Amino acid sequence: MYRSAIVTLLCLASFESIQADEKKKQGRLHDKPLDRKSWVPLAVPTPPTVVPAEPAIPAAPEGTRWVKSFGDEFEGDTLDTKKWHLFDNHARKGGFWLKKCVHLDGKGKLHLRVDREKDPKTGEIRKIAGGIDTRNRFEQRHGYFVCRYKMLKQNGHGYHSSFWLQSMSMSDVTGDGRNGTEIDIIEKFKFDHTIQHSLYWDGYEKDLKQTKLTLPWPGIDEGYHTYGLVWTEDQYEFYVDGVKTWTTDAGGVSQVPAFVRMTIEFSEGWNGNITNAKLPDECIIDWIRVYHAEEIPKPSTSSK
Repeated sequence: MYRSAIVTLLCLASFESIQADEKKKQGRLHDKPLDRKSWVPLAVPTPPTVVPAEPAIPAAPEGTRWVKSFGDEFEGDTLDTKKWHLFDNHARKGGFWLKKCVHLDGKGKLHLRVDREKDPKTGEIRKIAGGIDTRNRFEQRHGYFVCRYKMLKQNGHGYHSSFWLQSMSMSDVTGDGRNGTEIDIIEKFKFDHTIQHSLYWDGYEKDLKQTKLTLPWPGIDEGYHTYGLVWTEDQYEFYVDGVKTWTTDAGGVSQVPAFVRMTIEFSEGWNGNITNAKLPDECIIDWIRVYHAEEIPKPSTSSK
């Protein structure tokens, strides 16, 4: 308990500097916490005392109810390739996504591994990791997207995990994100009890635009946690362990379908050095679920 209190105080103490840094980068800081157009909340959301295994699902938009449209509990010992595209020998940011770095343990968990190995063709040491997505299998515009997983043990050593959404048209440069936005529901760069939500639009070249929220979340590096997004026509709402952490319409809310991704990304250099990590490392995913908002039927008014 003493250690937990110290971590909480340190995280809260660092939040003012996080706010100031975001204000400088974004050039704006709204007065209302969790306002639709806020870039950084002024009040720090409070993590739950006990992390729920099944947080309550946020309320659906008025007049609708959530209906499950996609999900995987990762039962069995083989990934369902009707649901997931499994990356293999896919060059990725100085490393490779390989299918051998993805496996189900037969106990309802999906494991994504990161490691280093000798390249069988060149003999050079290369970085390898796992990644899956639903491209060409499932995509959805708007809804509730949520995942429960356990973080990598060594974030900050040149790699990190991410649960995110991507649109095929994200790279089209239109001046806003309505035609497609990369939505990072959760990214975890450092082993420092902080989390990050991010939005990117207008491609990845000179026209790239982005915004993000970084905030303290004591205990996030330990055990399983849930990360969710309610995406509606006019805003994004982010959740961690059932607690709303950020509401924004930055970039202009995307109005095109997106597919789901769960990946380990390489971020060496600015985010540490993988040669300093004790490998292999892995993140463990319990489940991923997606819901769409269905209109609630109105009571019949037929006359006798």
